[in-house]
Amino acid sequence: MGSYIKNIEDTIDRNYLVLKRVKDNVDAGTVVHIMAAKRTDEGIFVNYRVMSTGKDYTISFSSLKGFLKWAKDDNFIARYHDSMTLADIKQYIRVFNGTFVSSCGIIIAVAILILWCLMFIFLGGWQRYVVGGLLTVIVPSVVYLSYNRYRNNVLVNLYNKITTNWQGNIVMR
Repeated sequence: MGSYIKNIEDTIDRNYLVLKRVKDNVDAGTVVHIMAAKRTDEGIFVNYRVMSTGKDYTISFSSLKGFLKWAKDDNFIARYHDSMTLADIKQYIRVFNGTFVSSCGIIIAVAILILWCLMFIFLGGWQRYVVGGLLTVIVPSVVYLSYNRYRNNVLVNLYNKITTNWQGNIVMR
């Protein structure tokens, strides 16, 4: 989401979701408002306000990439952070900042390794290679579908939490 930012000045007057904790300033999962930002020879300096407390802080980064690792432009959380708990926001960060390979790569590798071991133990001849090859294709597909279903369920649960906390007028017929 923040990859379109080419200059630190583009971040001014926007809300960002903090991804990494800064000791004594802000925790991961907190929404901050960027009030000022400038690039100097020493690095990038950002003045921000923590939305939940209203306190102002300044932080420095060596590059724009460092800033984007610290916080991300996330309109969904920035708009609805009042309706969510910190645990919900941290789960959202964990699920949506990871990639499929980083989240499921080890699971797939271990499952395929176990399946091939079982193929060599219980099957002989060409059957082990055919069944092992098919399972090598099927296992990542099943894990990928499960991963996408889990991500969608997390998002749906957050939307449900937001809509149940909505304070608008409800029309019942």
